[in-house]
Amino acid sequence: MLPAFGMQAQTVPTVQVPCTVENGDTIRLMQLAQVNITTELTFKNKKEKEKYNKLKRDVKKVYPFAILASIKLREY
Repeated sequence: MLPAFGMQAQTVPTVQVPCTVENGDTIRLMQLAQVNITTELTFKNKKEKEKYNKLKRDVKKVYPFAILASIKLREY
């Protein structure tokens, strides 16, 4: 016989998650992170690609100012 001093059953932590039952199946409801799916851009020639890259660079440069202008417009 083994001594049972200080022995305890293991407890498993439980987590409650939202779920729904459809047609007898329990389905867990969860929010997934947004995923953007795009295709690879194709260009007709080098000049078109350069034009696109310049536009992208310019938009990245002015976008923070556009956001700030939008906030200020709502304030006024």
